[in-house]
Amino acid sequence: PVYGHIEQTVGAAVELTAPEYVEQSADVRVYCSGAPFHACLAVESSKREINVLSGISLAIVFALGWLLFRSVRFVLPVLFALGSGFLVATAALFLGFARPHLISFVFGTSLIGLGVDYTYHVLAAGGARRILRSLTFSLLTTLACFAPLFFSAVDVLRQMALFTTTGLVTIFAAVTLFFRFTDPDSIL
Repeated sequence: PVYGHIEQTVGAAVELTAPEYVEQSADVRVYCSGAPFHACLAVESSKREINVLSGISLAIVFALGWLLFRSVRFVLPVLFALGSGFLVATAALFLGFARPHLISFVFGTSLIGLGVDYTYHVLAAGGARRILRSLTFSLLTTLACFAPLFFSAVDVLRQMALFTTTGLVTIFAAVTLFFRFTDPDSIL
C-alpha cells in the first residue's frame, strides 16, 4: 500500500517528464531512494502505529475496566472523556502549529492511559466530589511535568506538551462535569 502510493506518484512524474520512455517499454522499473521517500514511508508507518497502539491501549483499558467494574456501562464515560480530550487536543495542535508533527499524535496515545485514570477513579469513588481535590492535584502534578517542554527549542516537544496538557485538562473537565450531572452509581 505504501509503495503503491509512491509508485503512482513517481510513475506520474515519469510519464510527465519522459513519456517516450514509458511508451517504449512496459517493463520500466523506477527505484526510489533518498530522504523524501524515506519520509513518506515513515509517515505511513507512523499512521499504522497510531492505529495499532491506540487499538491495543483501548482494548487493555476496556479489559481492566471490565475486571474493575464487572460491567460494560463504564464504557460511555470513558469514551466521552477520551474522545473529547483527543478532539480538543488535536484542534489545539492544529491551531498552535502550522504543521503538527506526526510524532505528537503517536506520543498522544499515552493520553489514553493518563486520561482514563480520571474516569476510573471517579467511578470507583462514587462521584467526582469525593475525590475532586486529589484528582485536581493529580492533574496539576502531571501538568507540571509537561510544562517545561513548552520552553524547549525542539518544536516536536512543544507540540507534545500542547497536545498532552490540552487533552488532559479537557478530560479532567469532561469527567468532573459529566459526573456532576450524572450519578456514577446509576452508570455502574
